[in-house]
Amino acid sequence: MGLNSSNPLQKEIRCVICNIDIKNINEIFQLSHNLGVICQNCVKIFSSEDIEIMTYLFFIYGGYFGKFDQRTFSLPEAIKSLTRKDFNPKKQILIENLNERLVHKALLHGISPIDLVKTLESFLNR
Repeated sequence: MGLNSSNPLQKEIRCVICNIDIKNINEIFQLSHNLGVICQNCVKIFSSEDIEIMTYLFFIYGGYFGKFDQRTFSLPEAIKSLTRKDFNPKKQILIENLNERLVHKALLHGISPIDLVKTLESFLNR
């Protein structure tokens, strides 16, 4: 049974990862910690670990996978912007927070966690 768009009491149900409108409520997946629903396409594409990370980061920082064009993502620029923004000689930089924000920034540009790891490996091996 699909969603009835003529019923004003029903809201759109959107995937918390890719932001697609889920038309059929029978095709949704929900994590146990209830951070939203996930479409079947994202369940097929991403590992359960990736889904956990992505839902957490989108819940904390906002946005969705592929919100921005992948071609506008630059790893060196992303790292520079994160460290510039948070650098204060009198304040300790939390590496875990920087890692989260870097992964989040990559996700917003449609770069999966595994592709980010490959990009980092390539960048470090130059």
